[in-house]
Amino acid sequence: MYEPSITANGLYRYNELYYGQTLCDIAEKTHEHLSNQCGWFYRKLVPGQFGYDNMIVSIGHLLDNYNENLSIDEMASLIHIGWIINYKYWRDNEPYIYNDHYKKSAKKLNDNKRNICAESTFNDLGLDDKNQNLIMVDVIKKILFDGN
Repeated sequence: MYEPSITANGLYRYNELYYGQTLCDIAEKTHEHLSNQCGWFYRKLVPGQFGYDNMIVSIGHLLDNYNENLSIDEMASLIHIGWIINYKYWRDNEPYIYNDHYKKSAKKLNDNKRNICAESTFNDLGLDDKNQNLIMVDVIKKILFDGN
C-alpha cells in the first residue's frame, strides 16, 4: 500500500530534516508524549491521515519560525497557527476526495468547536487546548535540544 510522503496541503515532506531528525519522527514522539500526558489512548499516527498532517504541519510551522528568543507561549502559538493552516486546508479542500492516499478524518471536520479554535488566537483558546500546545512545545524542545 502506498503511503504519501508529503502533507495534503503540500507544505511539508514527512521525512524533512530539522536539527538532524525527521519531521515524522519528531511528530510521532510528540504524539506519543502528548497522548500519555493527556490520558488519551495512544495509537501510532498513519501518514495520509488528518491527525498525522496536523502534527506534521503544526510542528513544521513551529520549526520553520523557531528562534531561541521565542517564549514558550510564542512557540505554542506557532503550533496553533500550524494547526489552523492544516485544519482549514482539510476542512475546505477535502483532499481525500481527489487523492485516495489521504484518508477522511474519523471525526467529522467542520464542527463548531474546531471552527471556533481555527478562528482563535492561542491566547483565546480554552485551557485544555492551550495545555496541549504547551505540552507539545515542551516535548519538542526535549527531543531536539536536550538529546531525548
